[in-house]
Order: sequence, then C-alpha cells, then structure tokens
Amino acid sequence: MNQKIITDLLPSMELKNKIKETDHKFTEYELVLIAEEYAETVNDKLEKLLYLAENLSGEEEREFARERAKKIENDLNTFAKREPHTVYQVEIEDKPDAYRETYICKDYHTALITIAKYCAEYEVTLDEFSHICIKKRAVFASNPDFENDELGGVFLNEKLLPTFVWTGWQTKDEDYSEPVIIETPKYPNFLKPYSPVKFKDYYGYHYGLQIEKFREDEHDDAFVIYLDTELYNRESLEDFENSHTHVSIPDIVQVELGDLPDKERKNCEKLIAYLKAQDLI
Repeated sequence: MNQKIITDLLPSMELKNKIKETDHKFTEYELVLIAEEYAETVNDKLEKLLYLAENLSGEEEREFARERAKKIENDLNTFAKREPHTVYQVEIEDKPDAYRETYICKDYHTALITIAKYCAEYEVTLDEFSHICIKKRAVFASNPDFENDELGGVFLNEKLLPTFVWTGWQTKDEDYSEPVIIETPKYPNFLKPYSPVKFKDYYGYHYGLQIEKFREDEHDDAFVIYLDTELYNRESLEDFENSHTHVSIPDIVQVELGDLPDKERKNCEKLIAYLKAQDLI
C-alpha cells in the first residue's frame, strides 16, 4: 500500500518533504492513527480508516483500522440518538474572544438547524477558529450527578460537519473490543534546534521558540516557548519554562527569525540571548 495516501493528510509541508527525503516508513498501526487524527471530518476519518481496513498487509492492523472506524461510527450514532431525559447544548463562538452563545435543543437535528439559523440571524461568518460544539447532557430530575451529566459531544467545522465525536460514561462498548493502545506516531525530525516556529491552537496562530534538542532521528512533539506572553515584560526570563506548550510535530511550521513580526522577533532574540548566557544553548 502507498502510505502517501495517508501522509498527505498531514498539515506540515516541511514534514511531508522530510518523509519523502528520508524515505521514512511508518508502521501500519501508525498510519491508522495518522488517518484518525488528521482526516478533517468524521466522514473523512471513516473513509480513510475503512480504506486501510481493506488495504493494509497485516490482519491485526486491518482489524485495528476496522475497530477504530467502528468506534467512531458507534460514538456518533450513540450521540445523535435521542434518549429520554437528555438535551443537546449548542455552544457557538464565531471568534476566539467572542461571547459564548449557548442554546438548549431537543435533538441533534434541531441543534444543527439552530447553529445555521444563528449565523443567518446575526450575519455571522464561521471560520477555522470558530468554536462550534454540541454536547448531549442529562436532565436532572431529583439527585444531580455533576460528574456524569455530559454524555457526549461533537465539534463541528465552519461547514457544520462533525470533526470529532466523543461519548461519556454511558456509552455501551459491547459491540466492539478495543485493541491494545498503540504509541503515538514518531515523525522524522525536520526542526532545527532552537528555531522559531509557527503553530495554531484554539485561540489562533502563535509564534514560539522550539528550545529542546531532540534526538537526531524521530520524535512526536516539540517543547515550545511562546513568544507573545507577559514573560518578556519581566527583568528575568528564569521562569521561561512556565510559558511553554507542547505542539505535535505535524502542526508546526518552521520560520526564519527575520520573518517573525517585530514584537515576536525582539522577544525571540531576548530569549535566545538569555539561554546562551545560561549555557543552555
């Protein structure tokens, strides 16, 4: 099977180039995990997983792909099925700093209609940074169970297509047996030590400095110090590690120092100077 069908899902062009350059081969288990993580919508995930279930060479790996697809499908069906004493809570933030609008709906279909009508009513345009979520919640009748009231949920993209689904404690798993947990994929290292990087999170795009010297072969995430925090307003940067995050390698873009915005470039230079003074570089 040509792994490029799956690795093309990875968002980092630099990583894809490194995979091609080094002729890096992922295990078939890793290809299943990449398909599940980086195919955009739930339907895309199911399509890729079912493709792998038919085309992987190992029977255990094919079964793993089938199990992952079945779990996603079962979770979505369980979530969408209307049950007594449950409601669907819609959460909408058209921008990361917007007020979170919340609506209660009787079923999943009504929840989807509510989001579309909200956008039309208030002339809202959704994009990749909009937070759109539907949660299925239990309705308290007498004795509240605060730990188990959230029965599941879906995140939606700007086209209102589900991109991720989860279910809570009441999900019935008798219909499938979960395979053994597989470690996260290991990717070939394309990052230069102590290089500025760009990455995206819930609040938008950020710049950071990747400060950890990785193994020369493979790894799965980067230790990144934010370049847009209050850290740089202080006299000392000794607590710089408290301003860090971990970013998955496929979600990182390496940038040159001169391409950073002025504020982030100055902060980056200040941080690099501090690390050198502390013999950390």
